[in-house]
Amino acid sequence: SLLLQDPTCNPSDFTVNILDGSGNSYGNTLTCALAGQTVMARVTHTATGNYCTTDILVQDYLAPFIDCRDTVIPCTFSTDPMLIGYPNITDNCTAFSSLQITYTDQVTELACYTLINGDSVTTLTERTWQVADDSGNSSSCVQRIYHKRSQVEEVSFPTHMDGFVRPALSCLDDPTDLDVTGRPTIAGQEILLGGRCELVVTHTDQIADICSPGSYRILRNWNVIDWCSGKFQIGIQV
Repeated sequence: SLLLQDPTCNPSDFTVNILDGSGNSYGNTLTCALAGQTVMARVTHTATGNYCTTDILVQDYLAPFIDCRDTVIPCTFSTDPMLIGYPNITDNCTAFSSLQITYTDQVTELACYTLINGDSVTTLTERTWQVADDSGNSSSCVQRIYHKRSQVEEVSFPTHMDGFVRPALSCLDDPTDLDVTGRPTIAGQEILLGGRCELVVTHTDQIADICSPGSYRILRNWNVIDWCSGKFQIGIQV
């Protein structure tokens, strides 16, 4: 009916055929594949076969849909969206893989024992998402990511590398390299630096000679302190 000059005409008396510049027919439907093109619409009076034509510039004015959901993750988890997920994003024309998706973060350290929906949290990451489609339409939303605090009782210390529990280090291994010897963990995840768990992790080494020439034993004393409560946990690694 938008193509009829006389608004009193009955649209059912007419048929519409859309042709692109190469003469390809799209029936009576404008599709996203035609966005940015000028196409010809032929309006035909079914009973008489009389028709007229008009040019239509097809443009996409609909912005992408984006839905951000707040989330609470363990303090040992990274906020990398590849790990914790992306917002729900869709667009009427542009495929997800072709959308321009970016984000910026603002991180705030929270006071001890801050509660969000019953969870004690340590940091807030306010992530502003921006998404744009191939036609330049854009949308944004803010996602709030909270890190949930952990207790010192949840900490597990790295196991011994003493030739019994795990193999001892060779002379080529660096015993000060914690990537080799391990760090304290919570549920199998290393405790991240930067205060996200509100736990301070330190260690000291005591070296003792053993009988084998050129060999020695390190007693590594791990100390994990909850900086809010002052509670601590001690572990020894050989």
